[in-house]
Amino acid sequence: MSNTLGVLATIGIVGFSGAAIVYAPHAYASPVMEDMPQWDCRANGNFVCGPNNSQGATAGCYNDTGLMVAPWPCHVVVNPDGSADAYEGA
Repeated sequence: MSNTLGVLATIGIVGFSGAAIVYAPHAYASPVMEDMPQWDCRANGNFVCGPNNSQGATAGCYNDTGLMVAPWPCHVVVNPDGSADAYEGA
């Protein structure tokens, strides 16, 4: 037995548990598109939910945390610095 361990140690197998390290490329999630069932107007796109939306959400404009900030009809204006404001009315 000790001779076998010496041979295994020489070729670098001592302590090998049988587990193999397998390389797998990172799997990137595909973006959720508006016609997909995962789409949620409160969390995707411009955060505007129109009347009769498929999620059953109250129609209006939502912020990035999913809270309604303006009732329908509303619109979102993106500022030059990248921030956005929601306004009531079309």
